[in-house]
Amino acid sequence: MNSEMRTNQFVSYVTNAAILILVLIMMAIYNLIGAKILVVYSFFVTAFYLLNFLLIYKKWLRLYIWSTYTMLTIYMAVCTVMLGYNYGFNLYSMSTIPLIYYVKYIAKKIGGKDPKPVFWTISIMLSCTISSLYTVYHGPVYNIGGIPQIVFLGINIVTVCSFLFYFSRRMVILVIDSEEKLEIQANFDALTKLSNRYFMRNILLNAVQENNTKAWIAMIDIDKFKVINDNYGHNVGDQILKHLAGIMTQVCKDCTVSRWGGEEFLIYGEEDSVSTDIIEQLRKTVEDFTLTLNDQSIKFTITAGVSAREDRQTMDKWIISADNKLYSGKASGRNKVVY
Repeated sequence: MNSEMRTNQFVSYVTNAAILILVLIMMAIYNLIGAKILVVYSFFVTAFYLLNFLLIYKKWLRLYIWSTYTMLTIYMAVCTVMLGYNYGFNLYSMSTIPLIYYVKYIAKKIGGKDPKPVFWTISIMLSCTISSLYTVYHGPVYNIGGIPQIVFLGINIVTVCSFLFYFSRRMVILVIDSEEKLEIQANFDALTKLSNRYFMRNILLNAVQENNTKAWIAMIDIDKFKVINDNYGHNVGDQILKHLAGIMTQVCKDCTVSRWGGEEFLIYGEEDSVSTDIIEQLRKTVEDFTLTLNDQSIKFTITAGVSAREDRQTMDKWIISADNKLYSGKASGRNKVVY
């Protein structure tokens, strides 16, 4: 949350600074073409955007956003009335519409209030329409054409396109980042970083649909894990789960390893690339491993049930077969692999 806030604060600083610089450039041009009313008005607008830096510093970003929307809409309407609709000032107001929906997305991510994009969109469209129709009917206050009009139109088009490019690109990056995070949360276990039950079931389902009889699975359980938790605490239990995940990933590197649930893990492999004998190698590696934590040396073992897939066997029966072999191993002494 703090990271999101800092990022949004930085973006707000950059946006406000860019708008302020643009207002100052416009004010200089207004002075050159003799639009004195707009020069005076720009002084008030400049003071407004300087005050916005304080709002950003105080992290009142919602107030900053609303005040910026309001000022942009009013400023562009005033400039349109003063100089005419063909100077392209209304482009700024229209360009803020996608920005409003970008802000809605950010507000949703950080738990902020809805910036009411529909309300602001309607307000901006009405402002653009009314100010443009006014100049069509009454004409602008300053009838200045020629080079100043071309310069203003060029500046406005370039600036608006730059803003749209920046925020569109940023929005796409945020969406992609969110999708990647959601995919990780959906498919991977937060503690062990292994794939989770949902991900593994899709792997198994694919093997079943292809009727892959070279596929095999190993259901693995940590022996007396409840006793470990009771004697050493859940923190030690979590460390064992993480270290075991690391060992399985290293030993069974040609397999898909997942946390099935609790202290149970499921490994998927295919005889073409790795033999089921690797599970016995895994058991020995775990048996020889010692976890040193808080000046304590902790040993633990695993029991596994290995089941090669039979022709036309369903996924549930395949899993049950491995599970039954696992419990057979636990019932007959633990620390063994049952094939």
